[in-house]
Amino acid sequence: MGTRKAEEELYSKSTIKRAADKLVKKGLIAAEELSSGTLFTVLDTKEISFFSKALKVFN
Repeated sequence: MGTRKAEEELYSKSTIKRAADKLVKKGLIAAEELSSGTLFTVLDTKEISFFSKALKVFN
């Protein structure tokens, strides 16, 4: 098991931002900047479920 610090650095902020921006563009999530961070809201649960199942097949 890794440390909490190692887990937090698994993906860079820019990588997460690019992925989130793609999901926003596809209409799957909404992102709102708050003083404490970014709030993500899932908009299309059917599509998210499909991608989640597809990822499990490839991992």
